[in-house]
Amino acid sequence: MLKISSLVSGIGLLLSVCCCFWQCAPSESTSADTTASTEPAKDTLSFCLLNYYEPLSDEKRGGIYEDYATYLAERLDKVPKFVYLNSAYFNRPVRDGIRKGICDCQMGHPIEEEEPWLIPKKVRQSHAYTSIGYALATADPEIQDLEDLAGKRVVAMAQAPPMTTLGDLEDIRLQIMINEQKMMELLDQGEVDAVVAWGPKLYQLNQDNFDSRFKVYNTSYMWKVAILTQDKDSVLMDEINGIIDEQPGKFQAIAAAYGL
Repeated sequence: MLKISSLVSGIGLLLSVCCCFWQCAPSESTSADTTASTEPAKDTLSFCLLNYYEPLSDEKRGGIYEDYATYLAERLDKVPKFVYLNSAYFNRPVRDGIRKGICDCQMGHPIEEEEPWLIPKKVRQSHAYTSIGYALATADPEIQDLEDLAGKRVVAMAQAPPMTTLGDLEDIRLQIMINEQKMMELLDQGEVDAVVAWGPKLYQLNQDNFDSRFKVYNTSYMWKVAILTQDKDSVLMDEINGIIDEQPGKFQAIAAAYGL
């Protein structure tokens, strides 16, 4: 009886020690949480983008420029912040955005020449990272550029620069509209031979709403696009240019998901 009693007492003592050790030992998740909470918060990098500019940028739906800006911020180990502008024409986006100092970078600004300054000593511009402009959509294999539209039935975007070329073509039967979806519906119904409109939107509509059954071609009305920063941000601009040069195909890889 004495041996059995001693054995039971020994087992009880051992269990008490184990329980005490288990309760006192710090858990792995607690240690990880403590480590995570001591890490400094990342700096933000703010981007000005145009609103209602799908598929490039839209405050509610995001877009290609927002995705590319997120990529740039992550490469620079920063958290992206987006400032949407409702300015669209002439130099108002620049005036209302980067010139006001409300963002660190301005996305998607068309440039005429690859120079370090958009406005000397005031606004810097990056290397071009893509080109955007007007495109044509068609199901006719004989149509690949604007000059092929002579004698064809065409619906074109109102006040679009390609109207300069279209107006000089012989026997063209031209309609003018402003709604790209309705323009593509005319093409789908066989009422026109081609659509000429804002390229990014045509590519997106063709993929999302028309199962990519039309060919979409860029026209000669294309512009290189750059990122703008404030004049004081020379280091930031050098970092952005380095990323653009290192991964020249990154923007196109992102845009491909939107049909471009």
